[in-house]
Amino acid sequence: MAGAPSARVELSARSSLRPGPVLTGPASVVLLGLLAVALVVGACGPRNVEPDVQTITGADSGTTVRLEVDEILEVRLDSNPTTGYAWHLLDDDLQTDVVQVMSSDYVADETPADEPIAGSGGTEVWRFRAMRAGEATIGMVYYFTDDPTQSGGDFTFTVVVE
Repeated sequence: MAGAPSARVELSARSSLRPGPVLTGPASVVLLGLLAVALVVGACGPRNVEPDVQTITGADSGTTVRLEVDEILEVRLDSNPTTGYAWHLLDDDLQTDVVQVMSSDYVADETPADEPIAGSGGTEVWRFRAMRAGEATIGMVYYFTDDPTQSGGDFTFTVVVE
């Protein structure tokens, strides 16, 4: 083609001295430029970095937890929903501008046959995200779902977000 830049490719007959084709001229400059751009873009791309997670359990009731913004607090509390009881968040205690509930899940205890056994217990796992600097006291109550006056316990903790 007339006017089109050409790349000269040298092939080596002695592979022990040269591992393969060698690009020279404008093609090598273009290839090196593309490689440099790919490296820069790859280095600046988004990171799938999980935020730090701190965990507390029922034994930690009344404690204070210190978090940084975007950190996660995981609260693990013994539970047995087959009894009709479950952990409930006292909504009026939650300051959603400081921490927010991300999720609440039940995880059944492992059994020898790896199958849930009717009536066996497990753990409720609540996850909270630190939203902004501040302090929030969070209260939870373990009560019979159909009758909140039948309480089976409570759990309170304070989160300080720095």
